[in-house]
Amino acid sequence: MKLGVLGALPRAFADLTVDAIRGVRAMGFSGTGLPGGDDPAGVSNETAREAGKKFQDAGVELIEYGRYGSNLVTR
Repeated sequence: MKLGVLGALPRAFADLTVDAIRGVRAMGFSGTGLPGGDDPAGVSNETAREAGKKFQDAGVELIEYGRYGSNLVTR
């Protein structure tokens, strides 16, 4: 089982840093979600890619975006 945590990161993509995400890992969690301060419709592809790269660099899984009925990735 992998443990995740919510509410440990800033609400806005502009405030999200690799160090903040690494803090989640340092607490012993393998995944987290973003609290959803930004409207998903307003998040550019580039912003989503940058956020994904930050999570990848920190070794933490992004498991949820905190708005019901929304997603950042579609296939």
